[in-house]
Amino acid sequence: MRERSGFLDQSLAEIHLKDIDASVLTVLDRETGLADCRTLDALHLATALYMRERAGEGFKLVTLNQRMRQTAAKFKFDILPSAG
Repeated sequence: MRERSGFLDQSLAEIHLKDIDASVLTVLDRETGLADCRTLDALHLATALYMRERAGEGFKLVTLNQRMRQTAAKFKFDILPSAG
């Protein structure tokens, strides 16, 4: 339990917010693979793609949503927590 709590604390400290604006909608329009998602998942992943383009190496996507994990894997995201 302590390990999970530490992971959560570390993850929350690294969260960055981004408004869903024209820049995110441009990514959404560009990435046709997001059409396989539910609307909010597609918006979250489009935002993550936008942020990853700017953050470079070290960008990680944190989700427990299995559908989002599957689609994110198609975009080669580093996904936390690790499966398994």
